[in-house]
Amino acid sequence: MNLVGNPAGGTFSGNGVTGSSFDPSVAGTGTTTVTYDYTDANGCSNSDDLDINVNPMEDPSFSYDAATYCQTGADPVINITGVPGGTFAVVPAAGLDIDANGNVTSATSTVGTYDVTYTTPGVCSQSETVTITITDAPDASFIIDEFHCPNGTNPVPNFDIDGDGTPDGSAGVFSANPGGL
Repeated sequence: MNLVGNPAGGTFSGNGVTGSSFDPSVAGTGTTTVTYDYTDANGCSNSDDLDINVNPMEDPSFSYDAATYCQTGADPVINITGVPGGTFAVVPAAGLDIDANGNVTSATSTVGTYDVTYTTPGVCSQSETVTITITDAPDASFIIDEFHCPNGTNPVPNFDIDGDGTPDGSAGVFSANPGGL
């Protein structure tokens, strides 16, 4: 932010001030005082203080307990770990049954993938987006490498079947037949 004094030609000083610029990221949060000192051609001087309140950036962190939900299954459980009281927006706008608190009702939502964005409520608001998918049936698809050594590392299932970076299935309870794995 540029600082301008009247009359021009004075100097600025204070936390976060460089020349005639004020940088809130350098000043830190809270109230900081910027002083404008002016001396005219006759040697007369004056100064004035301006208190600037620097608000912290708000944490928009939130999550749901999984990435994929079945219409006939349990509803997503939201967990807001950042600043509460913000607003939710969904893309696409139609299809996901979501309330003002971010709670989703699976049974009344349309099958599809949705980007849910949470925006914090304050002056320095921030946003975070989480993708959830509503399916008409659970997807238990996963890939695991076929060959493993008895003393090697344990295999880890990969739920990104098509390799696009988005999980196609969700973890559940694993079992093997025959037993012994």
